[in-house]
Formats: sequence, C-alpha cells, structure tokens
Amino acid sequence: LRKLNSDRNKISRTIELLQSRIEELKKGDSCMEERTVLIVDDVEFMRRVLKDILEKHNYKVIGTAINGKEAVEKYEELKPSIVIMDIHMSFAKDGIDAVKEIKSKDSGAEIVMLSALGTIPNVLESIQNGAKDFIVKPFASEALIDKLGKALNNKYHASNDNIVAIQQNAKVTNLISNPMSQDTIDRLLELCSSDNKVSDEQINDFINNF
Repeated sequence: LRKLNSDRNKISRTIELLQSRIEELKKGDSCMEERTVLIVDDVEFMRRVLKDILEKHNYKVIGTAINGKEAVEKYEELKPSIVIMDIHMSFAKDGIDAVKEIKSKDSGAEIVMLSALGTIPNVLESIQNGAKDFIVKPFASEALIDKLGKALNNKYHASNDNIVAIQQNAKVTNLISNPMSQDTIDRLLELCSSDNKVSDEQINDFINNF
C-alpha cells in the first residue's frame, strides 16, 4: 500500500511538471512575433497564389495592393513584417518607386521583389533602393519561403559600391535586356553583397556564365 501511494505521488508530481512545461511552451509560442505580409501585385490570380503559399507556411497575409501607390498607403496603415512587391503594375506608381517611398518613411522595411522581368537593371535598381531580394516568376514555393526567411533574418546586405561597379561595367550594358534565371539572379546578388569591392574579373566571370 505504501509503495502504491508512493507511486501515485510520483505520478502526480510528474503530471504537474508536464502541465507546467506545457504552459511555458504555450506562453513562448504566444510571444513569438507573428510574420505578417503585404502582397503587392496587379494580377488577382497571383495574389491568390501567393496568399495560399504563405498561409500554408504560417505567414499571415494582412493586406494586398494592386499598385505602388496603394502599397505605400497599405504599408503605413498595416506595418507588415515583410512586403512582396511586383515591379511593373498597371495604374499609378510602379514597384520600384513604391520601394523608394516606403524605405524613405521606414528604413527598416523588409521588401522582396517578385517579377517576371528579371533583368539586370530591374534587379540592381530594386536592391539599390532597399529591396532585400529578388524572385523571378514563375517561382517555386520553397524558394519564395526561403528568401522571405532570409530577408526577415537580415541575411542579405547589398553594397552600393558593388552595385555601381556592376552598372558601370561596359560588358554588362550589352546584357541589360536579357532575362535572367533565378540562379543567375542569385549569383548577381552575391556579387552585390560581397564584403570586398567586386573586381572586374568577378564581373567578367559572371558575364561569361550568364
């Protein structure tokens, strides 16, 4: 009987400890910062696709906009964790102008560009004006989620000196209208974010493997 009572007491203490731990975990979860997103794209179908992908990966879409002007207004109203921004949109302000205005009002704004036109000028101008990354359409959902996570964790920092060096390279100007794959865009972004000044040799290597 004594042993039985002892075992019951041990079980009761174990249950109490488990319940306490569960409550701690719940509190920790509730304190985690919610990842909120503003989607900016003039195509309704794309907005729906993005919303579906994001919500499946525990992002909360708190707003959408169909052009840059509306994006600036929604950003000021909603203050999302991150913005997914198209570049060329019908009506009013385009995506890059919206990035400029949002960053001028909130330097800490996290913005990732999403466009079918992944050309060198579009990518460099987006990053130069404060976007954290560039995703070309069509895209894989895993790549989108990976890039959003990196942007929110400040994994990418562009060097304006490197961007200017690439823009001024004579050979690069011959490729300005050529669309890039996501792999090529990522290599270009690596050049922009190099800790050291990018060399002509590195730029030429990028061009030769374009």
